[in-house]
Amino acid sequence: MSEQQRKVLNMLAEGKIDSDEAQRLLEALQARELPVVTTATEKRAPKYLRILVSSKGQDQVNIHVPLGLVRAGVKLGSIMPQGVKDQINQGLHNQGIPFNLEDINANNIDELLSHLHDLQIQINEGGDKINIYCE
Repeated sequence: MSEQQRKVLNMLAEGKIDSDEAQRLLEALQARELPVVTTATEKRAPKYLRILVSSKGQDQVNIHVPLGLVRAGVKLGSIMPQGVKDQINQGLHNQGIPFNLEDINANNIDELLSHLHDLQIQINEGGDKINIYCE
């Protein structure tokens, strides 16, 4: 055990911090002590969903959505009343989108997001161009 870890535990024992804060501090210390080794071929986990819409060469829309926000939305969706979920699912199906909110939950969101490494959608229609990708 390092000296810094011992100090965190002493602060917890003395009541200067609560257990949640102690856990956060210990995790931060552990992350700092473990070197991160990556290879040139190893892919970083994507952090953002990017949507770019251009018309005649000019950017019209540039949306940069943090994937952490997606995780939070999924967690929030898990407490959504079933009747509301049913209405959203029905609306999606009415629009021809075969999607069910029940298929995505807090337990599988990280697996879903890990598959976004290779997501890249490009749509060219006339002078308009839409790019959707993760970075």
